[in-house]
Amino acid sequence: MALLLFSFICLFYLGFGFAYMSYQELSPLGAMGYTGIPGDVLVVFSVGYISVVIGYIFATRRKVPRLKTISNPYFIHFASYIYLMLALAMFFAGISFYGGYFGFISTPYSAIIDSSDNEVKDVLISTSGLLSVFSILCAFSGGRSKAVRYTVYILGLFILLSIFVQGRRETTMLFLMTIMSYKFIGEGLKFRNVLKAVIIAALISMVAGVGLYIRASGDTSGGSILTAINYAVLYETHFTIATLGNEIRTHFYDGRDYQGFLNLLQPILFVVPSFLFYIVGLDKREALGMVTTEPKIYADKGGSFLFTQAVHSFGYMGVIIDGLVVGFLLAYFYKIARSKNLIFFHFPLVSLVLVAIRKDVTYGIKYISLQFMILFLIIILYKILPNKKAS
Repeated sequence: MALLLFSFICLFYLGFGFAYMSYQELSPLGAMGYTGIPGDVLVVFSVGYISVVIGYIFATRRKVPRLKTISNPYFIHFASYIYLMLALAMFFAGISFYGGYFGFISTPYSAIIDSSDNEVKDVLISTSGLLSVFSILCAFSGGRSKAVRYTVYILGLFILLSIFVQGRRETTMLFLMTIMSYKFIGEGLKFRNVLKAVIIAALISMVAGVGLYIRASGDTSGGSILTAINYAVLYETHFTIATLGNEIRTHFYDGRDYQGFLNLLQPILFVVPSFLFYIVGLDKREALGMVTTEPKIYADKGGSFLFTQAVHSFGYMGVIIDGLVVGFLLAYFYKIARSKNLIFFHFPLVSLVLVAIRKDVTYGIKYISLQFMILFLIIILYKILPNKKAS
């Protein structure tokens, strides 16, 4: 089922991304306007998709881990509090850069992404949105009263809605898709769940359109919320796959050097402190390929299609490695989500299906790393605290 959903989303992006090119009033972005590049995009995707299937089949043969502590509803309840406290701390630290809450929500997101000093505040606010999602998902499966759970829901949604109104729609879409995954995959293929999934999917489209309208100019929103929904599908799917076309043009045609194996491992190595790189005589940003002099064929800010970073790092070998990793993780988290019936484990599935496709594998694994690195610290804290409840 997870592989089926992954395949559907891939076809969705490819289908609408190429459909964009059939509109005479819409010009292909970047390298997609060059002869041969669209066909190469399909070839690279095919090689990567076959690798995904191989990795998926291999992972289905592994046993599901026990995860005794994580399955404990009292631990999940405790984790929801920790995630929420971290989310609130990061959110208010982030909005302090704008002079407070109202200064934050009145600052268009486009103004933030065009700023050169956005890194700290942007990371704080974006991370607070992800942490609020984790807190809500944990609270949903927690073992305490409804009043406690709804407190977490209200505060978590306050953060989500605030960053959505400010123009960051992706986190809200991830949250809605996690719910859809839980209903559609976790609870089984039933008519009621299919109906709920369709409703949530329609809501996601609306969220994407409203978010694009809030943050974008007339060039990318069409001037109204209704036309923005159409642009949100056509424009964003096209400029997402266009990033893969850009890398294909840069490396396969122009012959620029690949960034190397360390760049391929960026989702894992990005958490390593910079001073450790200096010890071995390396600059972290340069070693991980975070600084590049490659020319951008178009300057729009958006996602990166599946395997874009892989081509950038290691060419076809990178695509094969990325595909194997994505397929393995997709099957592995799917088995855990099905066996434990915890909505918390559906977020990794969504990250691999949506984020890895829209923003490349690098971002999908970064989101998963954030989720489970903090969970690991919460487990350590939970273990050393006295007077814990039994499951």
